[in-house]
Amino acid sequence: MSLRGVSSGIVFYAVEPVSIARGLAKHVRSSRVVMEIESTSDTNALSRQFLAKALDARRAENSCPSLASLSDDFFNDGNRCLGEISRSLQSEIDRDALSKKVYELGMMHRSIHHHLDDILQQRLQKIVMYAVISYHQETAPPHLIPKEKALFERISSVLKDYSQSLNP
Repeated sequence: MSLRGVSSGIVFYAVEPVSIARGLAKHVRSSRVVMEIESTSDTNALSRQFLAKALDARRAENSCPSLASLSDDFFNDGNRCLGEISRSLQSEIDRDALSKKVYELGMMHRSIHHHLDDILQQRLQKIVMYAVISYHQETAPPHLIPKEKALFERISSVLKDYSQSLNP
């Protein structure tokens, strides 16, 4: 890799396409990212634990047609973890922007963010589907966290009001 330029704290690299493909191939599977990140001794242990927890939650959400069970603070814990990683990443960038730890922290941040976003999108789709199917029953699906339960109730209420306005 060759350093192309540094501007306002942002580092730009010029790399050949083959090395980009090799670099991406290393991180195609999330489990490989977890293993690579776990192999570094100075990466925050809590972040590694949350990454593994997020990966397990994502797998559970993918394999289950209903909502998978999550702790009530799952997304709050994820956002807190992302904040800690961002702070660590910024301090490492200030120290040495080209260090291996900057790369590892960046990969961890991207991986956790990706898992959280995927889990959130899948859960939203399932919540909306449940609301459309069962808005007249007012029975919430199992495994809703409190914010999701409030969302489900609001969507069901809107659907019920709409249905009543069309069919009084």
